[in-house]
Amino acid sequence: MGPDITNVRQRFQLKELVEEIVFPAQTLSDQYATVTIHTQDGKTFSGVTAADGDQLVILQASGEKVRIDRRTEEEAIPSRKSAMPDGLLEVLTLGEIVDLFAYLRRSER
Repeated sequence: MGPDITNVRQRFQLKELVEEIVFPAQTLSDQYATVTIHTQDGKTFSGVTAADGDQLVILQASGEKVRIDRRTEEEAIPSRKSAMPDGLLEVLTLGEIVDLFAYLRRSER
């Protein structure tokens, strides 16, 4: 789930990429804004949403797509939290982080 990052270095400076990884909620693209949907039957779904006719498609962080009838939507609450999870670098070793940013630097050419 997320944007195509194949040519990410052609669009962003390395500093911007580091900031996006370390502080994912700092700048939120409308295209990937997360919304929490409450339905009339008491269910709650969170994720990136898209309209599909009379249905609302919710792409959840797990990768699962949920379809709900738009007429059953009771409340939609926009989130200021990024779909990109916090702490992405916490599971990496220092060497893996260095490798990641070396790769990102290499892809700027």
